[in-house]
Amino acid sequence: MDLMNKIPNLRKISMSPWVKLDVANELAKNKYVLSCKPNPAIYASPTWDKDEVRKSIIDIIEGGRDCCIEIVMKDISTVNHQPERLKEWVKIAKETVDSYFD
Repeated sequence: MDLMNKIPNLRKISMSPWVKLDVANELAKNKYVLSCKPNPAIYASPTWDKDEVRKSIIDIIEGGRDCCIEIVMKDISTVNHQPERLKEWVKIAKETVDSYFD
């Protein structure tokens, strides 16, 4: 983050699914949008676990609690021959965000 703070006009930082988001949150000090990506294994697993999808979204929301965040569905190379998972993920993400901030 020290390096990031030296880049003029930087507004958004890409966060790996494996980053310690709570640490990034503290270091970003609400100066940047944290662009967060859920672990892509969620989409590819043999079983579609909606609770795990919901948990991953809540972890991002809570980890980036003091920053502006965006949640990006990215790095999807397979959905285990079930493309409907993508639509379901979006539905779960919307419901989770709505219920979290109600």
